[in-house]
Amino acid sequence: MTQSLRLLTALFLALAAGQPSAANEGTTCLQEQLTALGFNAGAADGKIGPATRSALAALEAANGSLADRQLDAFTSLVFCRELGLATASLSRHWPSFGRRLRIEVAGAPDNDLRTDLLLEASDALTKVETLFEVELAAPIDIVIGSDAGEIADRAAPLTDSPAASVRRFAKRLCQDAPDYGIASTHLPGVILFCHQRNATYNSGFTARDLRNQLGRMLAMEMITQLTGDPATGSDDEYFRRNGPMWLIVGTMQLLQREVDGVVTPLGRKTSIEKLRKEGVTHPRQMEYYLSSLEDPAGIGRTGFLVTDDLTRETGLQPIGAFYRLLGTGLTVDDAFERAFGKTLAKVYEGYP
Repeated sequence: MTQSLRLLTALFLALAAGQPSAANEGTTCLQEQLTALGFNAGAADGKIGPATRSALAALEAANGSLADRQLDAFTSLVFCRELGLATASLSRHWPSFGRRLRIEVAGAPDNDLRTDLLLEASDALTKVETLFEVELAAPIDIVIGSDAGEIADRAAPLTDSPAASVRRFAKRLCQDAPDYGIASTHLPGVILFCHQRNATYNSGFTARDLRNQLGRMLAMEMITQLTGDPATGSDDEYFRRNGPMWLIVGTMQLLQREVDGVVTPLGRKTSIEKLRKEGVTHPRQMEYYLSSLEDPAGIGRTGFLVTDDLTRETGLQPIGAFYRLLGTGLTVDDAFERAFGKTLAKVYEGYP
C-alpha cells in the first residue's frame, strides 16, 4: 500500500470513528489545549513548530505530570488524549476522550504501527463496552515497544504485578515476537505489545492482525476489571474463581472476531458445524485449567462453540453481567445462573 493511500485510509477510518486521524489533527488538538491552559502554542495549524514545543515544555515544567516523550506526529495524539483525560474542559477538543485509553511508547517501534494501534485500540474498546454492555472502571493502558527492558520500565508503574514479573513477561514477549510483526500479552491493568526490531509493519502483519490481538487482550482486561481478580496464585485456582475455562476462552475468541469485523453469531452452517465435525470435547471437562492441558486445540474449539451457542439469542451482554456479578462476591455457579438464566449443568446437557 502506498503512503498516500495509507494516509487516505487512515483519514477515512478516523472520520468514521470521530477521532483525529493523524499528526495534523492531533497536533491541532494539542495546540488548542495548550492555549486554553494559558500556554501560547501559536496558531492551531496542525504543524509542530517552536511555539508548540515551547508551550508543551512550559506545561511540563509547571506540573511535571506528562511523560518526557518527544513531540512528534504520533505523540501529539497521545498528549491530546491525556490532557483531555486530566482536565474535563479540554476533552471538547476530542469527543472520544471518554474512552480513557492510554498508550505508552517504549523505544521506537514502527510509526505506522503506532498510529494504527491508537486508532484500532480506541475502536476495539468501544466494541468491548458496547457488546458486553459494561463500562470499564479504569483506563486501558497499552505499552508498545521494540525493547524488552524499555517495555518493562514503562509497564511496571501501570500494573500491580511485581517488577521482576513484568521484566520476565516483557523478555518472553519480545523473544516470541515473530519476524513479520508483533506479539502481545496481558498483565492486570496493562497490555504489552512488542514489535520485533527491523520487522516491517504491513509486510505479513496487517491492521487486521492487530485487531485480532487487541480483541483477545481487551477481553482479558475486561475480565480482570469486572471481577477485580488480580490473577494471582495458580492458573487452576484462577479458573475456579472466574468460571469455566471454555467461557473465558470463548469470551476472548468472540470478542476477537467482533473486533475483526465478523458478526456474532457466525454462519452456523459453515463455521459452527465444522467445529462440531472436528470433535469438540465436552465443556465439563474444561472447567479448570489443569484438566484441559491434554487437548489445547479442543479448548479453543469448545470455548468458541459453547460460548457462541450460549449467547446466540441473547448477545454478549450476559457475559459482561456474569463477570460483574463475580466482582460482587457471588460464586461462579450463582453468578452464572443469574446472568444466563440457566445453570452450568443445564448448559452441559446439550453436548455429547
